[in-house]
Amino acid sequence: MSPSGGSTMVVLPLRMWSPLNSRPSSRSGFEKYLAMQVATVFACVYAISDDLGKLPIRVYREINDDGDKQRERGHSVETLLNHRPNPWMTPKVFRMTMSKHRLLWGNAFAEIVFDGAGRPAALYPIEPWRVWIEITVDGRLIYHVSHRTKPEVTLEPEQMFHLKGISHDGIT
Repeated sequence: MSPSGGSTMVVLPLRMWSPLNSRPSSRSGFEKYLAMQVATVFACVYAISDDLGKLPIRVYREINDDGDKQRERGHSVETLLNHRPNPWMTPKVFRMTMSKHRLLWGNAFAEIVFDGAGRPAALYPIEPWRVWIEITVDGRLIYHVSHRTKPEVTLEPEQMFHLKGISHDGIT
């Protein structure tokens, strides 16, 4: 109860949920972890992520300029997303992690690792606050990823699975 006799309300800064910046305002991501300590935020993020984690993912190929598509059964990406995205995660945990990142940070990222034949072999989620996107002078996108224990790396769009959120520019 507050001194006036009413109930107390917790007010958190709006920027905590703002997905609108391409380079996160907080490089640590700490404020999102604080948000997850609020029961309502945790419950909503968990419920949505858990439900999305249960859904199978299908891969389609566009077959013409009209947007018609055809299911690509057995595609290596579909296999990764539905059977084993990487050696450490089940498909559900991978999808829940990506969903949580997308909900709290506005974007989710995973590095794509290829096998010797050039097919996607693994997807490794990257904490969103470790990624910033650069648009080069010639219009290319480059993903810069900072790591805890090694120097920053640069990834091309072909090496990054970017699950985009609400955006002002369609890129971030």
